[in-house]
Amino acid sequence: MRTIIALTLVLSLAAAAFAQARKPAGPNPGQSIAGASKELDDALQGNDAMLQTAGRQILSDLSKGIDLTSLTDADYALYAQAAVRASLMAGDPTGAMRIADAWVQRNTDTPDPRALRAEIVARMAEPQARGIEIYMGMLNKPPYAGYKPWLDYITPLTKLGGRQPAIALPLEGGATFKTETMGASAAVLYFWALAPAGEKAAAEDLARQNALLTKFGPAGVTVIGINLDDAAAAPAAKKFAADQKVQAVQFYMADNPAACPAPKTIPVMAVPTAVVLGARGRLMFAGDPRVPDVAPVLSCALFEIQQQQQDAREHRGGEGFMQPSFSMAAPDPNVAEAAAQKLYDDGLNQAILGHATHNNVILQKGLDSLRKCADQYPTTKYAQQAKDKIQQYTQ
Repeated sequence: MRTIIALTLVLSLAAAAFAQARKPAGPNPGQSIAGASKELDDALQGNDAMLQTAGRQILSDLSKGIDLTSLTDADYALYAQAAVRASLMAGDPTGAMRIADAWVQRNTDTPDPRALRAEIVARMAEPQARGIEIYMGMLNKPPYAGYKPWLDYITPLTKLGGRQPAIALPLEGGATFKTETMGASAAVLYFWALAPAGEKAAAEDLARQNALLTKFGPAGVTVIGINLDDAAAAPAAKKFAADQKVQAVQFYMADNPAACPAPKTIPVMAVPTAVVLGARGRLMFAGDPRVPDVAPVLSCALFEIQQQQQDAREHRGGEGFMQPSFSMAAPDPNVAEAAAQKLYDDGLNQAILGHATHNNVILQKGLDSLRKCADQYPTTKYAQQAKDKIQQYTQ
């Protein structure tokens, strides 16, 4: 916990170093950059989870009447940061990488550290998470000595980029959040603590969780707060979360240290830390949620899921109608029981998880599995249980 306290203070300084003022773009590039930056802020702060259209519009606006070669370093930084985040919003991490690459190449001897950070964020969102270590190495040089604490914090997290961390997190109501069963869904794990951060910072963390749930919950994103206070501080943290009326479901490390994904599975060294998981639990972002990267990466994750679902539908349609094959042998009742149990267990867990996290999309997925259990295996013992649970969660 002392490590978390120390690094949290250091990270606050690093976050301030990475932050930028929203100053006007100046007369040379006109109002395009400033206007696009405002569009970006408005889209990120609004309640619409589907940011792809906004991202494409911002990129279009940034391409109008701007001679990149004539921009000052300050204006180019404004342009590039907006363009990288807009590309992620539009579901194009490769495009975000290209923009970040150009920003890095603008000064090959000593690139802007924000450009290197943009490279890292874009590459973590990309499916193969390629080349992250190159830019981590560039930041680990004398000109960037001031970023060493941030580098120490982010390095172990970036090693998870593109991977599926093995997480099985028990939640209230008996639900378990599992990365291996996420399928076509996305999630945010938001690590926070009261004791090292203080009430003001903790209140901001809980408010961000609520904002993420409000914005992305209707699109099927699960938001889970993971509190890292120890046993002595956890009761105060629980009361504080209740007083703040946090809507995102909470997991408290003090209640079940063995199940907590930090620090063993996800090496969280400071709070706050947010982790974005895309389809099938692939880690697409890990870092400081105070910097506005979580929402663009979530938009990228949702776009990727939409594309995968569309590709699957087109693939099934291309195959045409397949005639079912039948066997003359009597169905094995043990096989039917096993199949029904899997549908029932998966459906019930998703229904409980959706109910606990206020996520109607996950809840409906659970109910669909329960209905399949009841309809496809009516003679098994799980059929009636499935019907009972359907009634319970649809009253």
